[in-house]
Amino acid sequence: LLAKDYAIQIAGRTRAREEDVLEALSKLAPPVRYGEASAEEAAAQAPVPAQGPARRALSKTELNRLRLERELLSVLAQNPLIALAHADSLAQTKWHDPLHSAIASSILDTLMSDPAASAAAIVSNAAAVDGRAGRVLTAGGSSTETASPEEVARFLAEELAIGDAEDAIEELRCQLANESLKGTEEYDFLFQATTALQKELLEKRLAHKPVAHEGRL
Repeated sequence: LLAKDYAIQIAGRTRAREEDVLEALSKLAPPVRYGEASAEEAAAQAPVPAQGPARRALSKTELNRLRLERELLSVLAQNPLIALAHADSLAQTKWHDPLHSAIASSILDTLMSDPAASAAAIVSNAAAVDGRAGRVLTAGGSSTETASPEEVARFLAEELAIGDAEDAIEELRCQLANESLKGTEEYDFLFQATTALQKELLEKRLAHKPVAHEGRL
């Protein structure tokens, strides 16, 4: 869980033990993500042939999130040295599409096995994991046409990190909405953790800068 990535930071800000932080965060129920239905739900939602395959409509926010994920994976796969610099993003991002998660893991595995791996090897290995990966990794994005790959990767990684922080805060708020916890030590801890993460989110937003396009002042 992303929230676990903040455990050390929360512990430091709230003066709680890291073990207690991890235990509390492990109880959070993550929101349902695109393509993550349970086996029972998948069976219940199996499309009827006469009606064609059914797909849940995605919000504009979620569609944008998926686009950002694709663009980051693409720019990193096509620029292995930049991918090495953003290995933490590949490992820590809460990918909203299971395909993107599989691609990120494949890129990390390839670079771990061979830090000097070429872009072609990264794409080939990812495609071996899932045939759809090749299309994702070679699509690219409009930003790369006017900005350096380093700058695009930096911007996209920050965007996704901000989105993940927002999700982590929402998970904590859902936990705080549990009436049975009010007045308990767990509620006080969750409140402090939420406040700490909100501060972290604000810092991320303040540090986040637009893409610096080449040839522009």
